[in-house]
Amino acid sequence: MDDRIASVLEDTFPDREATDLLPIGPSWNEKNRTVGIEFADGTRIYLKVATDGDGSRIARERAVLAYAAANTDVPVPEVVASDPEWSIPHLVTVPVAGPNLIELWAEADTSEQRDSLIRSAVPSRAFTPAASSATVGSSVAARRASNSIPAPGRPSSRVRSPKPEPLLPPIVSRSTSNG
Repeated sequence: MDDRIASVLEDTFPDREATDLLPIGPSWNEKNRTVGIEFADGTRIYLKVATDGDGSRIARERAVLAYAAANTDVPVPEVVASDPEWSIPHLVTVPVAGPNLIELWAEADTSEQRDSLIRSAVPSRAFTPAASSATVGSSVAARRASNSIPAPGRPSSRVRSPKPEPLLPPIVSRSTSNG
């Protein structure tokens, strides 16, 4: 096990024994490393570390997950620990039940099927008939520029069904003075 992974696990989960490091597939960014971890009690988590020490990607991903959870019906992983400012910036999530969006995307044969996946993932106000899998990113960027995407942590006006109980207790980011 990589020293960074071991350090984060030891610091974040001091009373838990990691028994297995699980392969999760290729990384989209060589400056991050994501691994699956299985604990002795059978609980699984995903741990992402910024291998170059730049926590901005970790902070951004945490914000995107919070936004997606508040504004879409797409299941997103629950963040159980995150510290983008620690010496080893990291994000810990629990697995999401259901099909993997990457697999669904790969199986989509037509642009209509991919557009349907996007419609299920992007709030309806961001998806227009002119938007497609090639242009939806610019739609989100335009909304971000106009400040119509709420800041992380701001409540959404949308009512959501209650979340199931988390598998792990939430962990608050530690202050920068601890590491």
